[in-house]
Amino acid sequence: MKRNLTDSWFLGILPDMNTENPVVELYLLQNSIWWAEISGLDGYRVDTFPYVGRKFWAHWHAGLRRLYPYLTTIGEVFHPDASVTSFFAGGVRRYDGIDSGLSTVFDFPMFFTLRDVLLRGAPTGRIADVLRHDSLYPRPEVLVPFFANHDVPRFASAEGSSPGKLKLAFGLTLTLRGIPQIYYGDEIAMPGGGDPDNRRDFPGGWIGDANDAFTQSGRTRGQQEVFSYVQSLLRLRREHAALRTGQLWHLASDECSYVFARESEEKLVVVAFNNADQPRDVRIPLADTPAQTAAAIGLLFGEAKAELSGSEIRITMPAQSLSIFSLN
Repeated sequence: MKRNLTDSWFLGILPDMNTENPVVELYLLQNSIWWAEISGLDGYRVDTFPYVGRKFWAHWHAGLRRLYPYLTTIGEVFHPDASVTSFFAGGVRRYDGIDSGLSTVFDFPMFFTLRDVLLRGAPTGRIADVLRHDSLYPRPEVLVPFFANHDVPRFASAEGSSPGKLKLAFGLTLTLRGIPQIYYGDEIAMPGGGDPDNRRDFPGGWIGDANDAFTQSGRTRGQQEVFSYVQSLLRLRREHAALRTGQLWHLASDECSYVFARESEEKLVVVAFNNADQPRDVRIPLADTPAQTAAAIGLLFGEAKAELSGSEIRITMPAQSLSIFSLN
C-alpha cells in the first residue's frame, strides 16, 4: 500500500517522478529555489504531501532552508484523523528517524468536524475532541484551520448550508487556534458544486463582467451581509492578539454549544458558539480557569448576553450564533 501511494501515478493522470534519484531530487530543489527567488514568495503549499517519500522532503527542506530559513511550507494530508495528519508535521523525528521539515499541515480533522457539526448536526463537542489531539503536533498553534477549499463543493452550496451556517463556519475558523485559511469567494457566499464548479472565477475584475464583487456596489445584499460579517471578524482578530496567538482554553461543550477562551498576556476573550435552532443559556464555572479572577465582562462581537455571577459566567446565546466577550 505504501509503495502504491509513493511510487505510482496520482489518479492515473499525473506521472510520478523518482525522487530517490539524486538528479531528480536536485532538479526539484533547484526549481523550488528558482520560484522562491523569482517571485519572492513567503511559502509553499505542498499538495498531496504523503505521496512523496519522507527522505526526499527532509532533503528538500534542508536545501531550501539553507537559503530561506524562514520560508513556510504547508502540507496537504487529506485525512480526518489527527494521529495521521500529525505524523507528517515537521519539527520532530518520527519512528523512521526522519524529520520531514514541514512547517505545518492543513487542519483536515477540524475541516471534517466543522462540516459535520454545521451541515450534518453532529455534536458540537466534537470540536473539543479535535483540539484534545493538539499535543500530537509539535506546533499546534500554526496549524491551518479551514472549512472549504478547491477539492470539495462550496460551503454555500452544500446540503444543510445557509447564510447563517456559513457565518458560523467563518466565526469558528477565525477564533480557534491556528493560522486560518479562507477560500476565495466564500466571503461573498459564492455557490459551486464539485470540481470544477467549485473553482468558478470570482465575479469582477475583467472588462465585460456583469458585476464586480470587489466593490460594495457590485455585491448583492446577501453577499454584502456575509462580507461585512467576515470583515468585522478579521478586524477584531487583528485588534486582539488573543484571537491570533492566545492560548486556547476549553470551558464548556455539549451537543449544541461550545465555549472556549483565548488568552494572551494582555487580554482574555471568551467565544460562545450555539449551533441549536433555539436560544440557549449556559453557566460556566470559572474555578481553575484563566477567567477565575475576572471582574467584568463586555461584548466584543455578536448578540449574546453575559454576566459574571459569583464564580461563574452566565451566557444567553441566540440561536445559531457566535459571540465574543472580553474579560477584565
